[in-house]
Amino acid sequence: MPTQPTPPTSVASRRQRPRATAIAPLHHYHNVHLVLRQRILDGRYPRGSLLAGERDLAAEFGVARVTVRSALAALQRDGLIRREQGRGTIVTEPAPAPSRSDAVDAFDVLFDSILSLGLRSRARVLEFGPVAAVPAVAAALQLDDGAPVLRIVRQRTLDQRPISYTMAWLPTALGRGLGRRELTARPLLSWLKSQGVRVERADETLSACAAEPAVAAELDVPLGAPLLEARRTLFDAAGRPVMHFVGRYRPERYQYRLQLSREPRAARVEVISERG
Repeated sequence: MPTQPTPPTSVASRRQRPRATAIAPLHHYHNVHLVLRQRILDGRYPRGSLLAGERDLAAEFGVARVTVRSALAALQRDGLIRREQGRGTIVTEPAPAPSRSDAVDAFDVLFDSILSLGLRSRARVLEFGPVAAVPAVAAALQLDDGAPVLRIVRQRTLDQRPISYTMAWLPTALGRGLGRRELTARPLLSWLKSQGVRVERADETLSACAAEPAVAAELDVPLGAPLLEARRTLFDAAGRPVMHFVGRYRPERYQYRLQLSREPRAARVEVISERG
């Protein structure tokens, strides 16, 4: 059963303290900014509450205080916090829903939520290295059958419990400089962005599947247990495939939320991770 959220904390109350759960180190202020932003939007840091101090946040995320300072400055530009001398960093009201002219694209909402989940969870690399592309992967990446690709298999845990078993394939040119340390510390979407790749389109299919032996062992579920499967191919601005991804998830811990609207840019798709 999911655990109950911590009751809101007012300005006059004790500051929010970091969770004790281990988290992979984050090496860029943008990553810290994404996690804190998602916590505010999710209501984990309610309006009027105080964020932990720079020292505590730096310890939680494993970064320098100057990195935290940059992340907080970005949150202030977003209108999500204000910083008052002698009081600390105070959560303000989330920005109002965007108007027709400045609406946030559903694509950005989805990928922000995927990045946030990747940053809040902990990754363990199971397999990493070049392989020959099988037909399904070659077709997705628009390569010849058997062409060399980089294959990455990881298990993710959230709150020390397994949530996903994921496989990703990259064209070898995009994998230069990518190592196990990076794969443990950051999501692949973050890596692609750091390499100057701007993802402009994604083709995704959601379905159910049965847990195979290797997947069942990593997700701690019975053999043949029902899982949620996401298959996703990402494309850059030129329409070239940059990654093919297959994720298998424990369905009680991972959900997609879809909000429909007749105004296309008001539609929202986001990943929801359940705790507990």
